[in-house]
Amino acid sequence: MAVLIRLYAHDKGAIKDLETVRVNPDFTSRFRSDLEFFVPQLCCFYLKGDSECEEDIVNLITLASTSSFFYSHRIWFFFQAMLFPESDPTSKEQHYKSRVVLRGLKDACQKSKERLYLTNSQDIVKLLLEFNMAS
Repeated sequence: MAVLIRLYAHDKGAIKDLETVRVNPDFTSRFRSDLEFFVPQLCCFYLKGDSECEEDIVNLITLASTSSFFYSHRIWFFFQAMLFPESDPTSKEQHYKSRVVLRGLKDACQKSKERLYLTNSQDIVKLLLEFNMAS
């Protein structure tokens, strides 16, 4: 997807253009060009891209999360996987950035009719309590 390449090239208009990209897959097409398919690239760029537009990227991610239940889950699981122990000094910034997105995702899902439905496991219950999402 050309607009994603423009994002990696730090093109300031790329984030605005990503807002018009389809969030979920088009099953009538043989090729994937939806945001859901590019979750790893989009999230990695946010975590390591040294972008001047980090707030815009977070806004794009949370906006897309409100429009697709499946997209929001992929985002949730990606950033949960990025939460490293705080004792690791190399991951403090990624840990912080992941928490920023997870807070934004929590707020976006609470404001919309979509909710994150997760299986009942001790790790997930612990995280739900930690983020005050146990309601």
